[in-house]
Amino acid sequence: MATEIRIYRADTGSCNGCDIEVLASLDPKYGLGELNVSVAEHPEEANVLLVTGLVTKKTEPELKKIYEKIQEPRLVIAYGQCAVGMDVFYDSYNAAGAVDEVIPVNFYLPGCPPSPRATLFGVTAALGVEGFKEGEAIWTVPEAFRGKVEVDEEACIGCGACSEVCPPAAIDIEKKEDKMTLRFWHSKCIRCGSCKDICPSEAITMSDDYRLVTGDRQQLFSDITKDMQKCAECGQELVNTQIITFGLDAVGEHLREKYGELMKTDPKAWGKIAKPYADLKKECQTDIGLLCPTCRKTLDKIKKEKMLLLAINLEEFSA
Repeated sequence: MATEIRIYRADTGSCNGCDIEVLASLDPKYGLGELNVSVAEHPEEANVLLVTGLVTKKTEPELKKIYEKIQEPRLVIAYGQCAVGMDVFYDSYNAAGAVDEVIPVNFYLPGCPPSPRATLFGVTAALGVEGFKEGEAIWTVPEAFRGKVEVDEEACIGCGACSEVCPPAAIDIEKKEDKMTLRFWHSKCIRCGSCKDICPSEAITMSDDYRLVTGDRQQLFSDITKDMQKCAECGQELVNTQIITFGLDAVGEHLREKYGELMKTDPKAWGKIAKPYADLKKECQTDIGLLCPTCRKTLDKIKKEKMLLLAINLEEFSA
């Protein structure tokens, strides 16, 4: 990299959230100016291009012109989630694409938006700037900071609820043979926390890790793999028995919490409530729980499930 790093910022369709963080990172307390890094007012004066926002069809030709004006080595940083992976606008009618679909990109710095800490760490790490040090008080992230999504593979039950609520479609689900893989794309994640909030097993957390800069956005993902088995009836679709087990355990915990005293004072009455639950658990473990969603939706199976659940509700009501 050149002795002096001169960065030109180009906004190709951002909400200005990323631009504000870029300006915040120029605060003297972060010491960027002391590391021989400066901001260029014109593209002809810069040797690094930092792009914020996805590229709209209107800004596409302008970005190409700006890129050609940047001096060698002409490095490009895609800054923020829109520039890296298009964010929630991935299917917008007016989008030309992410930055790397229009011009070559050397480094990706995800975030919605990246904090000044992530900006300084990402830019200096990507460009090989020497003298940058973390560890001071200003580098301590706030308590409510939402960084990289982390998933506890053992706690995850593979229900896929996180994928359903993810605004930028950053969580893919693939079922193959006897495995199901949940892929969390950090290049698309906007750190909204919806996946964490919806997760029934509390397997998802928002870490304080902001160090996500990379030269290949296809490497910005984490995989969780869950075992599956074929449907006991049709033998075609895959069944995730861990979801059934989790649901049964939740029902059992509910009953124990609600009737804890009854278990001690009146075992006979508790037995009347516990028996329908035991019947439901046995049925799920030996029949219904081994079927795929399609086979479970047959009329006789639905009737059986309803009757088992009704038995529990009636005993609870009578208690």
